[in-house]
Amino acid sequence: MKRFVLAATTIIGVLLIIGLDRYQVSTWHAKRHQELTREAQAMHLRLENSLESRVNTARHLGAFVQARGRLSEEEFTVFARQLLEYNRSVRALQLTDETTQVIYVYPPAGNRITITDPMVLIEDPLRGGYVREAIERRSMTIQSPFELRQGGLGIVARNPVFTSGAFRGLAIAVLDVPVMIEEAFPGLLQSSYRANLTDSDGNLFFTTIPENAGVVTHAVSFADTEWTLDFAFAEDRERPPVLSRLIVYGLGSGALGLLLVLISFLYRHEEDLERQIVLRTAELQQSEERFRIVADYTADWEYWILPDGALQYVSPSIEEITGYEAEAFTTGREILETLIHPDDREAMAPHLSPKNGSIPASSMEVLNVRIVTKAGETRWIGHHSRTVYIGEGTFAGRRASNRDITAEIRLKADQETLLDEKETLMRELNHRVKNNLAMITSLVNLKEASLDETVDLSDIAHQIDTIRVVHETFYKTSRVSRIDIREYLVELLESAFSFQNVPVRIDEAVTVSELPTRIAIPLGLITNEVATNAMKYSFVSGEPAVFTVAVDHDDDRTVCTVTLTHSGAPFPEDIGFDHPETLGLRLIKELTDQIDGTVELTRRPSPRFTIRFPG
Repeated sequence: MKRFVLAATTIIGVLLIIGLDRYQVSTWHAKRHQELTREAQAMHLRLENSLESRVNTARHLGAFVQARGRLSEEEFTVFARQLLEYNRSVRALQLTDETTQVIYVYPPAGNRITITDPMVLIEDPLRGGYVREAIERRSMTIQSPFELRQGGLGIVARNPVFTSGAFRGLAIAVLDVPVMIEEAFPGLLQSSYRANLTDSDGNLFFTTIPENAGVVTHAVSFADTEWTLDFAFAEDRERPPVLSRLIVYGLGSGALGLLLVLISFLYRHEEDLERQIVLRTAELQQSEERFRIVADYTADWEYWILPDGALQYVSPSIEEITGYEAEAFTTGREILETLIHPDDREAMAPHLSPKNGSIPASSMEVLNVRIVTKAGETRWIGHHSRTVYIGEGTFAGRRASNRDITAEIRLKADQETLLDEKETLMRELNHRVKNNLAMITSLVNLKEASLDETVDLSDIAHQIDTIRVVHETFYKTSRVSRIDIREYLVELLESAFSFQNVPVRIDEAVTVSELPTRIAIPLGLITNEVATNAMKYSFVSGEPAVFTVAVDHDDDRTVCTVTLTHSGAPFPEDIGFDHPETLGLRLIKELTDQIDGTVELTRRPSPRFTIRFPG
């Protein structure tokens, strides 16, 4: 058998090497043909565009005649000179009268015979057919290449001119074929390519391709005629490079030799593997026993359910959790109907009767459900399962692990009860603190009313009211660590200005939704001080009183800025944070330091306090 395999491998290897060489040769020829095709396409477009642009001189001349009517010889000469200035292949431009007799020719040099012996073109045997066709079809005709009277090979484009439906003559362009081909194929004979041109009558009038060369053919269409362009390599006897073929044979032979050596090695290795299989089988049996011990003695209840709903494996720990032995259940449906609480069966059903794709396999599925034990006790289990695929994606059911979490569920319920009680207690506490602060504010106001008018306790009353607003806000919400800063500041200002005889308009631009309580209380006290100062010293009688508060974050949300400004008189120049002479400024500075912030004072045109702090 070993000898047969080696012989067959050798034969197949030799055939593959020969086939690879043939493929390399055919690929080389295909690439060469593609290269020729690309060049032929480019030459075809260049020639077609060159011919079309040259015969267009006859159209331009005809259009000029239609626009101007009958031309003088001087007008014809000036226009023809302009057309021929950049068209070297146009040998001459001619214009005939209604009888098709040539009346003007440019340039005179080289065209003397046309001037001295003008002919009526429609009567000429060689030219008459093209002239009649142009007049009848009212479109340009191209005469195939022929020997011109002036000498040389040329083609003639004749464009009929009609004005008001009447024939007025022919606009004629005489093109020099050799010059035109040189313009289209510059340096053709010095290149790696050759070309042939055949006119619409099948006459080969330009040829450079050697005999028996492979050619690519294109139709060259312009005006009313069509030529045939054949394109070929100048040297068609080139062969694929010998070096690359030698490399294929060398590398192929080397690879074949290595393959034969490898086959011999594999045969020897196969014998070693057979011996190892015997040893590994024994080790696998031992490993299976170890895994069985691990699965059977786990504290969690484990199971593997097959696609048809049958239970492949159930760990003995099911008895400790449910009171039922593992042998009591053979299908997932039995577990669903016997163990799972009726209210949780709908959620658990896909996990106990799995169908391919019913539950995604990308991640672990977690589900907390209730079970009813054999003793009738309701317990909670944490169910973790995942879809099982074996081999090349074959669906094999679901693998699940179930843990008794009854104690955790009950602990969580107790914690939620404690949290609810704490929340109720905090709200009641804030409600009572708010009421007590309101009472203190009233006492301060009564005390102020009983004292001399020179004694002003309104600042203290407003400061106490600021803290009262915080607790009132807490009472309205279930959170005590953060506060709605917009609602808090607006309510605080409305309360502060409620004692003002003149109505104060409050403008707010608060884009920050919430701030911590430890920040909100100092900010409220600062806002209260600024508002109190505005009422006492800044608002001008008879002018609208406006107070503006703005709170926003910077772009990276690391710094929060609070801006407090109001209308009225500017702030005094001799009072500032460097030498504060009033309790209010000292309080603002200390409260700003308390929140690790900075405060800036702009005195004019209206007072503005800008507080920045980490936010």
